[in-house]
Amino acid sequence: MNRPAIPKLGFLLALLLLCAGFSWIVLRLALPGAEWVAVGGLADFPPAEQPYEVFSPVHVFVVNDGSQLLVLDPLNQVPRGFNVRWHAEERAFIDPNRGTEFDLRGMPKRRYGYAQPPEKQSLPRYAIKIEGDLLYIDLIQKQVERVAGNNIWEGN
Repeated sequence: MNRPAIPKLGFLLALLLLCAGFSWIVLRLALPGAEWVAVGGLADFPPAEQPYEVFSPVHVFVVNDGSQLLVLDPLNQVPRGFNVRWHAEERAFIDPNRGTEFDLRGMPKRRYGYAQPPEKQSLPRYAIKIEGDLLYIDLIQKQVERVAGNNIWEGN
């Protein structure tokens, strides 16, 4: 390599690093990141046989069954799904439009008055983190748990 090529190579490497850094910044701004909000203190949600309904800063159900802490989105994420409500006498969340029933952990049970199968997915769950004695949820990340299909219901 001759001497005049060394500055050109250095310039080319610097330009490449600059483009890589610019691309990283653009991707970080374009892709959604975590948006953590506090929903309450851990002392507000002791183990119980029913969920705690929280309306601020976002409407969620906090479930602490003694073995696991879950935060559920009340919106049934299926076509024509509505916000579920907790029915203490049935010990279940019920979607008033579809008749779908979900257990305390947000897993589908059955449908009232329908010959159709239960939903094939759970109520959406927020990602959670605990810092100090506060419970935080990530408004961006939600997940649903797919229910293992019974061959009888696969056509729906």
